[in-house]
Amino acid sequence: MKRMPAIPLHQHVFEVALQQLKQGATITAIQMRNVEMCKAQAYRDQRLSDPMQANQRYHLEASDFSRLYVLHHRTNGIDVKRPAELNVDNWLNKSSRVLPKDLQDLSLAVAVEDEERWGKSGGDQAH
Repeated sequence: MKRMPAIPLHQHVFEVALQQLKQGATITAIQMRNVEMCKAQAYRDQRLSDPMQANQRYHLEASDFSRLYVLHHRTNGIDVKRPAELNVDNWLNKSSRVLPKDLQDLSLAVAVEDEERWGKSGGDQAH
């Protein structure tokens, strides 16, 4: 029997796992750390909650990884729930609010370099 709706994963578990993903950890490494932290009750609020009464859980399940990757990609400016061409447009459009700062800087540097090389017309000058 499965509980409906499912008990949600505690936010701190996501925070720790996202930090690991950012550092390049594998799924196996994330799972191992989760098991260790669960045993040590090292997650925020874990020692204060009664597992039989709490409306949150600390153990990562296989089904949690899809949500984890959605969150991970979102921190990099990619909304995996949107078509890929819209994400690319957001990244290439200088006025986009979701364009990551490092890509904004890169885009500006390339634009300046193009202007210096080709003039303001962007390479459309007759040679």
